[in-house]
Amino acid sequence: MNIQEDIKIYALENNIPLLGFSDLAPAMDYLCTTGGEEMKQYPYCITLGMVLPQPIMKNIKEEYDHMAVLQYLYAYQAANSVLGNAAFSIANNLESEGYLALPIGPAVFDRKKLTTNYSHKIGARLSGLGWIGKSGMLITEEYGSRVRFASVLTNAPMETYKGEPMKSKCGNCTACVDACPVKAYKNREFDPAEPIEMRFDTAACNAHLRWMEDNGMIDLCGLCITACPHSKKK
Repeated sequence: MNIQEDIKIYALENNIPLLGFSDLAPAMDYLCTTGGEEMKQYPYCITLGMVLPQPIMKNIKEEYDHMAVLQYLYAYQAANSVLGNAAFSIANNLESEGYLALPIGPAVFDRKKLTTNYSHKIGARLSGLGWIGKSGMLITEEYGSRVRFASVLTNAPMETYKGEPMKSKCGNCTACVDACPVKAYKNREFDPAEPIEMRFDTAACNAHLRWMEDNGMIDLCGLCITACPHSKKK
């Protein structure tokens, strides 16, 4: 059986709507700065994506609504669980075939710095699934930024996306910038050559989430997701 076709069938059978295969060569220098030289063992990425339901996300408003955010938390955790299990299963299958495979779940990150050794957005962008918006999130044509991702890094040979990374369709839109309660976004288009600090104040975002937590709220914001016009399409 063809490994890649098996992965496509697995995604279909598990209702995972977003699937991409990418060559990580264009981003390898950056990946080595965040994840170390061992990243060179994994030239390819399998990206898996789930969608957060529109009826849940549209209820996230500027004024905190505990029940609405509870529903958001449920969707967030459910998507993470499906994706984490899928990445783990695919990686195990690849290993059984003699390949290196590193599964990376959707919620493996440093809460303080809001960073990770591998950004799922890299593989998603290089696989043609969407573009990185002014919010720093991966935005898909169909679902906007209402998406969660997991990845499997591997040396298994893959037929990868051959086109150019999708160009930003944010244009003059500032919806996510305006929606941020702490003005963490700086209204700059994504440029892979720029450090994230040029576009996003991670300290301000993290401080806001910790403030929510300290004040008895669930530390999920999501206003930038719901504000994005592309997130409202379905």
